[in-house]
Amino acid sequence: MRLNDLMSKTAVFALVGICTMASAQTIRIGAVAGVQGETVSVPVTLTATASHTAALVRVQYNTAVLENVEVAAGVLLSTRHAIEFNAPAAGRFDVAVYAPSGLPSFTAKTGTLCNLTFRVKTDAPLGVSPIIFTTIGTPSLSSADLVGISGAAVTPSAIAGSITVGATAADSSWSLYS
Repeated sequence: MRLNDLMSKTAVFALVGICTMASAQTIRIGAVAGVQGETVSVPVTLTATASHTAALVRVQYNTAVLENVEVAAGVLLSTRHAIEFNAPAAGRFDVAVYAPSGLPSFTAKTGTLCNLTFRVKTDAPLGVSPIIFTTIGTPSLSSADLVGISGAAVTPSAIAGSITVGATAADSSWSLYS
């Protein structure tokens, strides 16, 4: 199943309203610290009360601060899960994690779905740079979705994260005194 197929199926479940329930599930983007010019890894975690087989996360970040480098599978994914990444526009990307056959479920109900790796720009302003969930884009979908064992869409709570940017560390070879 490709990212567009997963997005279409999620849209159908959401539009038809099949088993969409109040959420005891949460997808959270981590809050980490980074230094100008360095690469940082931001975890996207799931806390759930039921088993799930797929997730879609739509993320937005400030391109004046961050450049996206890659997305890597987290510990909740088995070797039978796929992870796909789509960047429809600068500062936005969609991540889908799923089992091509529809099964197995994630390896646990709670843990890391994926890790978002960013490079902090060398001229990034210091301070907190939000990484948020977004509904911007086509097709019009929620910012985060899960697919349960039955195939029903579940809309989780979505909690944004951030990267706190610090100044580039001084080179240890630089001498303050000659």
